[in-house]
Amino acid sequence: MPTYDVFTSVIAAATATPPADPYDLVDLATVKAELRIDSGDTSQDENLTREITQVSTLIRTHCNRIFQLETVRELVFPPRDAYPYQIPGGAKPLQLTRWPLIGPPFTLQAGSTTISGTVLTMASTAGVAKNQPVTHRNVPTGALVADFVADTSVTLSKALTGPVLATDSIGFGLAVIITDPPGANTTLVSGIDWLTEFSLDRSAGDLTKLDQFTGYPTLWPPVQTTVLYQAGYSTIPADLQDATLRVITMRNSAQGRDPLLKSREQPGIGTEAYWIGTAPGVKGALPEEVTDLLDGKYRVPVTA
Repeated sequence: MPTYDVFTSVIAAATATPPADPYDLVDLATVKAELRIDSGDTSQDENLTREITQVSTLIRTHCNRIFQLETVRELVFPPRDAYPYQIPGGAKPLQLTRWPLIGPPFTLQAGSTTISGTVLTMASTAGVAKNQPVTHRNVPTGALVADFVADTSVTLSKALTGPVLATDSIGFGLAVIITDPPGANTTLVSGIDWLTEFSLDRSAGDLTKLDQFTGYPTLWPPVQTTVLYQAGYSTIPADLQDATLRVITMRNSAQGRDPLLKSREQPGIGTEAYWIGTAPGVKGALPEEVTDLLDGKYRVPVTA
């Protein structure tokens, strides 16, 4: 499988209520309960809030990924030879940079014909959620479900470029756009027809192209591919919170003392001794018990 370049941009970022950071892995109430601090005691809130963000950033950096739910756009570029710009091979499958995806892509039928604007009348809005990508030949690339979602209507983030007919199918949850030739975009919507069919592994973030004639996995065409999708955890998993709490507890217990001190002199008995370099059981900035929780399930390997 050839390598390819992927450029990721966030089009609907994670949010949180200040002073919490959008990328915190635990909340203040959970940390206070872990440290046996009364919920009404606010004397350490500022320090604990800072520690939560610092440790969450440390774990996110170690794992090389974002965990919170966001909507992103990824541009995938396969390798090209020099002039005359022959394009070798293809990509199979496409590995997205975020996972798990929040749900499988699905299609719904329009409830009535809409000529223009941002509000679509739907026969049903079952499964529709805020910030989901929306796909239709007359829905602009990059359009998302906006704030308002009713039982029989959906508001888009971008206005229609043409009419949506009452019998049209509209895709939600994932948009895959093939650009070939340059400037000509084809939107693939899973479940519409074989020409646009692909398979999605939500848990791993893998997109596999299916052959239009056999339905079997095949190479993606070796051209620019754009993928819009929602991925991440709406609720941070318990073991990831556990790893975060362990580091916060260690930091909290070690406040005010030299972290390299391993023994202290008693009068007439001995002298202080310090660890030189990383203390035993610590890999980088995280202790081994924490990296064991993270590496097998959450960490993305990095190659030079």
